[in-house]
Amino acid sequence: MKPTSRIPIYLSAFACPGLGQLVQRRWLAGGLFLMGFLLGFCWVMSIALRNIRAYYGMLTDWNTDPEIIPPSAFILPLLLVGAFYFANLIDVFTGQRRQIRAELDAEFRKEFPA
Repeated sequence: MKPTSRIPIYLSAFACPGLGQLVQRRWLAGGLFLMGFLLGFCWVMSIALRNIRAYYGMLTDWNTDPEIIPPSAFILPLLLVGAFYFANLIDVFTGQRRQIRAELDAEFRKEFPA
């Protein structure tokens, strides 16, 4: 893939953070962003699903008080997911710029050998 292609940026922005780095063949960064984002996402979803289960459990069992997790419990996981997302976008964009710069330097050195 040409370094000027925007596919890695689009993958990281719209599909899943870390995929853009994997397309750029930056395995460690891609794996870290992918795993960090997915772990944070799973954390948010586990809290949400526990609350959903508690609310729907009230339909069948009127006598017990449901164990509802307060909305403030979402703050830390959402901040974590957001931080991974924005750090990923910055990283994939700077990685793209580095690859373009390296390709231009290689072309320049071919054209004007020292």
